[in-house]
Amino acid sequence: MVTNHKLSPSLEMSHPELHRRLTDFVEDYSLGDKPALIWQWRPCDLVEVDVSAPGVHDLISRGAVSSRMQSWWYGFRSSYGVVPVFSGLSSTDPRNAAGWAAEIHTDGHLIAGLWRFPDVSTNGTPAACVSDFHLDAFRDFAELSETAAAVIKSTGPSCMTATLLAATSLQFVRSGNHWRGQAQRATRETMQWRVRTGPNSQVRAIGDAMAADYKRAFAF
Repeated sequence: MVTNHKLSPSLEMSHPELHRRLTDFVEDYSLGDKPALIWQWRPCDLVEVDVSAPGVHDLISRGAVSSRMQSWWYGFRSSYGVVPVFSGLSSTDPRNAAGWAAEIHTDGHLIAGLWRFPDVSTNGTPAACVSDFHLDAFRDFAELSETAAAVIKSTGPSCMTATLLAATSLQFVRSGNHWRGQAQRATRETMQWRVRTGPNSQVRAIGDAMAADYKRAFAF
């Protein structure tokens, strides 16, 4: 299936490999024109990852270990068992994913996505929404990235970004507002975070910076 999403041309020009993996992920999980929030991390140096190694398998199985999230993205843990895919390993079978997935690839690229969102009623019509509790997903992905760097023994710099697809189809609400819809919506169909690069010791700080972008953009 060819994706219907309009992906960021700036990402394609500046980081074509991130763009290609994003396109693959959207196609593999049949996201079509569905809204989706997708994160990516990769080492800047060339690495070769043995995805059959127990540590790599455990990384995808356990997800963000400290995450308290038991639903929606489940800390990017594997819920039905790790599955081999063309590029490496996935936390779930792409043919019947439950609404989230994480993958580690043989070149160290880590990608995770979320495409199942809560529904809120807007003028009597249900609409998918993102909220302030999704800030934790940025932190969970940063934790997973930090662990991935250690597992694959990446010692050089790395980069991270995120993409929100079909953003204009989502309602943005504050969980403290008892899930009542608010008037604010995205102004862009695709929200592309800039690619941040730094040492692996700064991966969590980069995740926090990306979460701050999200919070600022939607006034959470």
